Amino acid sequence: FLLLPPIFLLSYQAIIAARGNALLSVSLRGQSQYATSWYFQGNRSVESLTIPTTGIFKKGSWTTELTYKPTSPPSASQIKTLWRVKIDSNNYYLLTVETNGAIKLTVCRNSTQYCISTTSNYVTTGGTYSIMAAGNGSVIRLCINGSQIGSDVSYTEPIGNLLNQMSLGCCQDGSSYTAQADGLIDDVRFSNCARTSAQHQTAYLSNQPLPIDSNTTFKEEFDGNLQGLANGQGGTGIESYWNYTDFDLGGGWTASINTYNLNLVLQKDLFTIPGRGLPLQDTITYNSTAEGTGWQSPSDTRLSELQNGNVIFTDTDGSSHTFTYNSGNYTSPPGIYLTLHKDGPGNFTITDKQRNTYIYQDFKPYQYKERRTAFLLRNGKNR
Repeated sequence: FLLLPPIFLLSYQAIIAARGNALLSVSLRGQSQYATSWYFQGNRSVESLTIPTTGIFKKGSWTTELTYKPTSPPSASQIKTLWRVKIDSNNYYLLTVETNGAIKLTVCRNSTQYCISTTSNYVTTGGTYSIMAAGNGSVIRLCINGSQIGSDVSYTEPIGNLLNQMSLGCCQDGSSYTAQADGLIDDVRFSNCARTSAQHQTAYLSNQPLPIDSNTTFKEEFDGNLQGLANGQGGTGIESYWNYTDFDLGGGWTASINTYNLNLVLQKDLFTIPGRGLPLQDTITYNSTAEGTGWQSPSDTRLSELQNGNVIFTDTDGSSHTFTYNSGNYTSPPGIYLTLHKDGPGNFTITDKQRNTYIYQDFKPYQYKERRTAFLLRNGKNR
């Protein structure tokens, strides 16, 4: 079975863009908690949150979702930026609050703008707006509070390479879209697919935070930390980037409740045999939100290959991690320090950072090789 490393942490610069009353508090790893806003002579200083684009935003197949609650009315003289991905001044993706109070999605290619907008005076102070902007390379769509705004609009993707970072709440690169969002931005999710209006409506009517699924490339809830959640983090199993409430049930059983999605994880070690390298261990795990019976043992670890070439690795505790396919290679999810190589149809090799290898045949575990001890386990037998 695989021992996955513990750390998942994306790096950020600054926090969220807003002005007026204090918004929320966050903490960086290893630092004390501090406010996301501060005052200078009665005015809030400029704030922004930047998120890496690599592995998070994908041209031709993308969705951006966020919740916006304005704390001041729309400006008659300035466009307020909610989100932007820039290539250059003529190629970009942009979500704004216009001077007339409309929420507007703009995709610009070589100075040609493709836009979807609400009616004027749409945004009011104190209102809450759950926004989804999506594009599949052919059409863009805008949905707010469970409903699609207008119809899908045909467009062509911007040309050129994305900048390293995208912005939430404010742009500070000298462009004309520099006005702060003036409000709360929450429950941000990026996806590597163009989500539908039906999916938006279902998520909105659930009255729950946006879930993390196999298409999620980034999720941030601003819930007291800056550890974004990235693709392949399905929410089952035990991982260090989730928070849990733990209980000792006695008899060797432990219970852990994921405080984000309320998944209940029950675990019991059946036996452990120490070794020169990895111990030989058998642990049974139950996940309340998993498909099927929810029970998982080390022999149930497996791979599955999607039509788009991505490979989902299901670990011994039921957690799942998506390796993204790209021109014959695979990119592991952030915080998962494993490499994946395809050896043939249904056959793969996973290598960990200690260079131990795990060989899968027909998507099932076949052989484990430990580099330092020459220990070999094949089909459940030591060799």
